[in-house]
Amino acid sequence: SIASIVPLEDGWEKIKNEGIKVLEEFLDSGSIRSSVPQNNDPAKPRNVFSKANYAELYTTVYNMCTQRTPNNWSEQLYRRYGEAMSDYVQRQVLPALKDKSDIALMKVEAQKAAMVFKHQEQSKASAKSLNADVTKVGDLSKFMAFAPQYKAKLMARPDVAEGELIRVTDWKLLTPPDYDRTGFHVEVDVRGTNMEKLVNGSQGKALSVYSTNDAAKVTEFLKAMNLDPDAIVSVEEIAPQSEEGMVVLTTAYKLFTQYLDLFGKPTREFLKKLFPFAVDVMEKVAIAELTLDRKTEEFLDRQARATTFADYLVEFKSLKIPLDKYSELIPTIKQRVYSICSSSDYRPGTCQLLVVREDWQAKGGETKFGLASSFLTFIRPGSVCVAHSTHSVMEMPEDKAAHVFMAGLGTGLAPFRAFVEQRKFEKAGGTKVGPLTLFFGGRHAKAEYYYRDEFEAYEAE
Repeated sequence: SIASIVPLEDGWEKIKNEGIKVLEEFLDSGSIRSSVPQNNDPAKPRNVFSKANYAELYTTVYNMCTQRTPNNWSEQLYRRYGEAMSDYVQRQVLPALKDKSDIALMKVEAQKAAMVFKHQEQSKASAKSLNADVTKVGDLSKFMAFAPQYKAKLMARPDVAEGELIRVTDWKLLTPPDYDRTGFHVEVDVRGTNMEKLVNGSQGKALSVYSTNDAAKVTEFLKAMNLDPDAIVSVEEIAPQSEEGMVVLTTAYKLFTQYLDLFGKPTREFLKKLFPFAVDVMEKVAIAELTLDRKTEEFLDRQARATTFADYLVEFKSLKIPLDKYSELIPTIKQRVYSICSSSDYRPGTCQLLVVREDWQAKGGETKFGLASSFLTFIRPGSVCVAHSTHSVMEMPEDKAAHVFMAGLGTGLAPFRAFVEQRKFEKAGGTKVGPLTLFFGGRHAKAEYYYRDEFEAYEAE
């Protein structure tokens, strides 16, 4: 039989109304309308997705894609399908994921994804693999729109198996606003996590926190390097696949914000890996020379000035680094361990930290700040972070009647506050407990006597 010629707009109107819109409704509500009106008689309904309807839609698409030019609409339909999917993702999927915006990496079953992109690979010669197809954040969102089919799941830090997302519930400044140090109190909600029973500061537990880079500085870096923040990259270097046929994907923005220690201090090993990516011969030589013994003084001077990975990457303008190679050059952000200043028996479901923002003067006079303490300085209730419990050397004696002597300076007070809370909890439960004696030191009592009201109240008891 000879295929019929179908005008583009007529055919697209049918596909959109009787196919795409019905599918969107199913995705939104989980059910399909029992009928849709016929184009020639709006008052007369027809069953949706009956065998006849399937055949009619299939025939329409077939006829639109098998004609000779100028009546072959395969490219136009391909483009409009993509636009329709992108529109749905922007309207429905991304808003639904808004509360998960701090989660960056996801796993996708590559085999099924390849099936979905099979037609695209046939029609576009440049699409050679899943990574070649998935290049924009909108493409990544498609996997979330059809998560069960792709076995897609959001992950906080796939490279940190024990890491969990926890939400900040309280943040209080403990030092005067005009003081030259910033000391503060942070509380996180650990209910329902694996660490819920493992965050008692009196039982030798600490909290490992994984911080993120300053978003504004990352945006500035991406612009300087001419990198698209929404570009998708596979990060097997960070988190090797744990299941057959799975890939781990993230965006460039998330990669540099949440995973790579972009503003950390590099070693010469970094420079040895970096110089081959320089296109300009003079820059290639300049980078390579910094790894030589005769350039030790210059390299150490850069170290003293706290030159970062980002500084080197921006300095040498001819660098051409594929996006997936950055994770081979820059290490990931490591955990920062904080003593827990609360007892989970006394405060169930919560974990509290006592933190001071770290700062120092680099050569040249510029003030530098610690990544993790700065991250916690600006985090606020409602924000989330990745953390897990870890072991600490500070642990109360098993003998609850023992007299415990404690001595700490500054934030070294943290575990001893947990000791006091634990004894208070045990005493309230009828256990006979021994006395506690605390020796605490700070530079200025008015500024650094942390939790003063609490300890004075305990002393009064």
